[in-house]
Amino acid sequence: MQRKVDFALLDWIDWALSSAAPAFGNASLIAGADGLIAKKSFAPYALAGAITFLLFAGIYGVWDLAL
Repeated sequence: MQRKVDFALLDWIDWALSSAAPAFGNASLIAGADGLIAKKSFAPYALAGAITFLLFAGIYGVWDLAL
């Protein structure tokens, strides 16, 4: 039996969360790490924000794939 493979078109939000979100999160992690080395006051907030952002982007990506 043959199966027909159907490709879905991704919306702009899917492209943004799968490509731009990790880049933004990783840039924020690097900025937070640089802030920790330089003993800046924004560093813990940058790290916490980046980790939370990457967590939600990952949850959205998995949820989108599951549905």
